[in-house]
Amino acid sequence: MRAQNWTDVITLLAVMVASKKMERRDELSTFKQAAHDLRDKFAPNIMLTDSFAVDWLTINKSKIDRQTSSVHFDTSIKDLRKNLDSLANKSEILTMIMKWTMSDTPLPAQGRQAKVEPKEWTYTKPSIALAV
Repeated sequence: MRAQNWTDVITLLAVMVASKKMERRDELSTFKQAAHDLRDKFAPNIMLTDSFAVDWLTINKSKIDRQTSSVHFDTSIKDLRKNLDSLANKSEILTMIMKWTMSDTPLPAQGRQAKVEPKEWTYTKPSIALAV
């Protein structure tokens, strides 16, 4: 993968992660983990450390925030996706980004491959008093 393609991939990832409006700590954690997974699968020749991922996101934060604004969001996403058209594995990359950013369950900070157990669902029947 060329460097510009990698920049477009992590920019798209950052925009999608930022659009979730998470706390900064969770945003950084999700971005780092997802960037590592993307790198491991699609760009193993790219050097990426946790500190580089945090630095990159911090340096580009204002650009990412602008791209996530309602005025620019659709155009930014379309442009970034179009930039990835030359990649043979574009759909796999987009699917992986969607899996990371569409999940409501935050992944644990340690061990990116750790299994996350679903939250327990409970239902409490509402008590309704009927006036007669």
